[in-house]
Amino acid sequence: MTTTKEIHQALPESALHGRDDLLGTLDAGVAAALNGHGRVLLVEGHCGSGKTRMLYEARRRAERAGIRVLFGEALDGQQAMPFAPLLAATVGSVPPVGDPYAARTLGASADLRFWVVHDLQAALASAASGEPLAVLLDDLNRADAGTMMALPALTTGLRHVGVLWVLSFCHGRDGGPAVREALSHLDDADAQRLSLAPLRSRETAAVVADFAGAPPDPDLLALAEQAMGNPSVLLELLRGLREENRLGVVNGHATVCGGPVPRRLVEVVVERLGRLSAEAQQLMRVAAMLPRQFTVAELAGMLERRTADLVAPIEETVRADLLISEAGRLRFRHDLLRQAARESLPGALRQALQADAVGVTDQVTPAAAPPVATRSAVRRRPEGRLAYHLWMAGEAEAAAAEARHDLGNADADDETRGFALLTLAGVDIARGESVEATARLDELLGRDYADAGAPLRKVHIANMLHCLGRPDEAAELLMAAQQSARRDGDGPLINLCAQFSGMLSVASGRIDDARGRAEATALPLNETGGDDFTSVLQMITYAELARHTGKNGPRRAAQVLAHRAQSEDLPANRRWATRVRAELAAPGEPLEAVRLLGDDPLRPAGPPMPADQHFLAFAARLAAEVRDQALGDRVRAVATTLHGGSTASPAFAGVSAYVLGIVDHDVERLHTAAQALHGVRPLLYAAAREEIGNTLARQGRLSSAATQWNLATETYVVCGAGADVRRLAERLRRHAGPRSRRPVTGWAALTDMERKVVRLVAGGATNREAALELFLSPHTVSTHLRRAFAKLDINSRVQLANRLHDIGG
Repeated sequence: MTTTKEIHQALPESALHGRDDLLGTLDAGVAAALNGHGRVLLVEGHCGSGKTRMLYEARRRAERAGIRVLFGEALDGQQAMPFAPLLAATVGSVPPVGDPYAARTLGASADLRFWVVHDLQAALASAASGEPLAVLLDDLNRADAGTMMALPALTTGLRHVGVLWVLSFCHGRDGGPAVREALSHLDDADAQRLSLAPLRSRETAAVVADFAGAPPDPDLLALAEQAMGNPSVLLELLRGLREENRLGVVNGHATVCGGPVPRRLVEVVVERLGRLSAEAQQLMRVAAMLPRQFTVAELAGMLERRTADLVAPIEETVRADLLISEAGRLRFRHDLLRQAARESLPGALRQALQADAVGVTDQVTPAAAPPVATRSAVRRRPEGRLAYHLWMAGEAEAAAAEARHDLGNADADDETRGFALLTLAGVDIARGESVEATARLDELLGRDYADAGAPLRKVHIANMLHCLGRPDEAAELLMAAQQSARRDGDGPLINLCAQFSGMLSVASGRIDDARGRAEATALPLNETGGDDFTSVLQMITYAELARHTGKNGPRRAAQVLAHRAQSEDLPANRRWATRVRAELAAPGEPLEAVRLLGDDPLRPAGPPMPADQHFLAFAARLAAEVRDQALGDRVRAVATTLHGGSTASPAFAGVSAYVLGIVDHDVERLHTAAQALHGVRPLLYAAAREEIGNTLARQGRLSSAATQWNLATETYVVCGAGADVRRLAERLRRHAGPRSRRPVTGWAALTDMERKVVRLVAGGATNREAALELFLSPHTVSTHLRRAFAKLDINSRVQLANRLHDIGG
């Protein structure tokens, strides 16, 4: 019989502090499974308390003991996917436990529920008869109701076989009635709870000593104790201090240099706030501007809400252990959280809110909140752009809440309403809601707003129209904004227009045009930085140029800009910097690229752009290349939100089909993607053709693969994507033999698309009419026509018509 002592002796000394009793319970569970007995352990704690680390310890101990580990994780957005974490752990394992075909074919029917409880239970019992199993399921607050209903039945039915269940739940996240009922049943069945309490002072000091290599001095310990015993917050604080070179050792004690909260900790807090509702997120950030202890009346004054309107968001933040109530006042659970929430806001917005807070605390007493209609007590962000600034900072939910409030305010002026509509359209696009976004943008375009912010809004509207696959309208609107900016002498807006134009040129497959714009309009690298969004656009454009041209100049420029953006205030800018670093690392170090994207939600960071769609496609290719299931699952979840059936915009539908085709190795989806992307995203169209060819080559169909690669190459050539052309030329040589040489002059030298263009133009069609017929942009038609003229040695449409007549075309 295996004992817990034998398991513990086989493992290295644990680096965990304050968890000895819990680790002992884990060892006992492992020993029980080895001896053929079932055991259920419920790991519970607040966010950052170490639940995932405990599951890691469970996995490590189980594998060291010779137990096979099955792992599943409940993810946001999977509530509509029956039994997702449970099936991921079982039929999704290698080799599978249970019949994957049955799970797929039964779908969401009642038969699947029967299969899970009966057939899957039998499969687990059969597998455990050969070797003990450990089933680890993480973050079950986010699991679907079917999973939670099945767990009590499965654990009870398998209590007499060697299966160890380790299930984690997070305090502060209400999973609904199904989760509460499942926990009640599991408790009744003698499941053991492993509650992760906050670290005590001596345990905090031990963690700091392990990390810094010396016991902390009083100042560092005082700072560390502001984490209030939360291991994740404490470690992120220490890692952030080390990254910023603020930790040292003096006279045998670890010391800290002064400064603001480390940016790394700010990012952790932003992620934690992201789990709240939009109203609660906004409340937390505004509350961070108030004194350490504040009244509900002061908070209501800052938010311009009635006190009664704050009941639900305040209760939510208290349940999440972010705010606590003491003696009629509210305060943050720990000061590090408050400081990080403040630092998560852009500098200009933070200063404006601080000024508002002074006015509110001067005018509002605990006994009397300001009247709802009074705006003088709280001055909003200058020019009515608070929602817009939150959106630009990447705070989509808080921005949407503010924008909806603005639109519901009868006193809001045109500028405020215009930016509110713009913000909501951007949030809709980020969520994949193309129909709603289109309606808002059309409303904006249909209104004759003449306020000072109208030119800036036109730039963003142009960008979003391009996101929706309306590049011609986008180009016209962007040109109008540029003309307005030049007329007004608005330097920042002129530069923003130029940088957007360069990025949108890449999305339209005009690499040469994008390179020319980047070189002609780029800010000097030694003058970029701060919170300027134009530097982010410049960075993205350079990264795309580096990928598609293979040139070192754009690559170096992108690296410099990414390095600087990592130190900016805006989380959205830092997110894009990390993405660019991942894209630049991927060709030589794909695993490093995966690491960089480890916590990226893959959704738009800040304003949605066509670059987000290209980035999602990159993430899909990366996940497929390294076979990273976690990244693939995240990619799949985002792509699914873009798929709106017949109502989705062509760009959304095409990108969704491409990404799902990549991660699911689905050729039919890739064909669908190619059809949808043709004309709206040329580079992604070519990538879809390339991937179809790759799939056909793996099936041994080299002739068909070569056809697809040639189609992709033709598009890459037209786009000016030299690196892609060279890559495919090498692949054609390697897999399909020498590519048949096309004549360089004459009708036979024309590509299929060039022939289609010249036939339409020779028949009297304008470039725009030909573009509509072929689902191309007028610029692309012009490029095809120019190349055709050169190959045919002509220089007019009349000559073209005559030549076509001569050859009987």
